[in-house]
Amino acid sequence: DIFSNRPLFSSCMLFLAWSATGCFLSGNIKLIIILIAILTLIFMSILAVLRYHSSGKKNIFLLLILCLLSTVLSLGISYSFFDRNYDKFASEYGNENNIQGIVSDVLYESNYASAYQLTVEVLNGDKDEYKAVLECEYPAALKIGDRVSAKAVATKPESNSGRFYEHLSYLSDGIFIIYSSSDETELSIISDSNNVGLISFFVSLNKKISALLTETIGGDEGDLSSALLLGNKNLLSDSIIRDFRRVGASHFLALSGMHMSLIMGAFMIFLKLLFKKGNFISAILSFIAIFYLALTGFSVSATRSVIMLLIVYLSMIFSGVPDS
Repeated sequence: DIFSNRPLFSSCMLFLAWSATGCFLSGNIKLIIILIAILTLIFMSILAVLRYHSSGKKNIFLLLILCLLSTVLSLGISYSFFDRNYDKFASEYGNENNIQGIVSDVLYESNYASAYQLTVEVLNGDKDEYKAVLECEYPAALKIGDRVSAKAVATKPESNSGRFYEHLSYLSDGIFIIYSSSDETELSIISDSNNVGLISFFVSLNKKISALLTETIGGDEGDLSSALLLGNKNLLSDSIIRDFRRVGASHFLALSGMHMSLIMGAFMIFLKLLFKKGNFISAILSFIAIFYLALTGFSVSATRSVIMLLIVYLSMIFSGVPDS
């Protein structure tokens, strides 16, 4: 009764379930399930036209249609994003390529090696556009916004540093290929970072605020504050990540509803001191939430929290009645 009277809730739950399960299903199995769901939808559409279902079963009928649609949508997105992209780049693994792209993030830099996130624009002379990681076996000293050219070997994303599910983190960010450069002479900067795009602007701003936090607070506390406020977990030592995992508090390190509620709640208190119109405050909070989401890099947990916040703010703008 709970599920049949709440078809939208049920279909959303099934969408989430299939999305999570899709990580462990092969592409062929996803296509088979999608095909079965589409055929069932066609059959139910024929029944709907013929009015075969009784009035007492309309909720069940609607529930089945919405669940089938959510199944097709979730597995279809999973197939197009993961399986098709994986097949596209799998043939490149092990090959040496000439790439050109723009540095969108600095992953790490040391005296011996460095790694950067790239938006690849040209692959072996052909125009293309996709996200990748460039790992250099030397300190490349690149900056966000630099347009670079490199000859590098394409490899598959794998967990090399011992971090838990590091390769799945790459895949969830849309990174299906890692380029490894061992020869410093094969890397060149085509243009510097004076002309920075919108995405690079937010990445650069995030880095500047993060550096300000770590320098002002200092020590592990500074790194932790950067991770909690800006999502920069790369600064955290392995021991801190291990300790959080051991006490079952790893979710504190991922920007989510808890962080968004605290931050946006603080903004709401401040804005209420300046303005009295609730609709105007909700509109301002909506822009702040989107800006903060862009600043922190559109992580999955933060994105879903902002979506829920925007729904709440939208209901406030239209004078919705709260129901706890």
